[in-house]
Amino acid sequence: MNRYRTPRRTIDQWKQLIAEFEAGDVDIQQFCKHHDINRPYFTKLRRKLSTDSDASNKPQAGFVELKSKPEPQSSPFAFSLKIQEHYYLQWNGLVDPDYIARLSEALV
Repeated sequence: MNRYRTPRRTIDQWKQLIAEFEAGDVDIQQFCKHHDINRPYFTKLRRKLSTDSDASNKPQAGFVELKSKPEPQSSPFAFSLKIQEHYYLQWNGLVDPDYIARLSEALV
């Protein structure tokens, strides 16, 4: 590194340098020396910029709106069904009339 301050680079210029480094086969020490870059800073910026690009591909964390299904219409009565002599089906509480209709059709 020379003792004179190098001009600041834009993010696009850093991305271009990082892409050049990753495409090449030179080790980081030689690359930084050739481009007059502080190696720890280059490593830190490389990690940060690659994390930023990875994060843009991931869905953002936050709240997600959930929509609930409408509750089935229910009848507030007990329901019992006698099948043959010894078998009973019995429900106490809310029973979905559509379910009762499907059950009846299946048993016939």
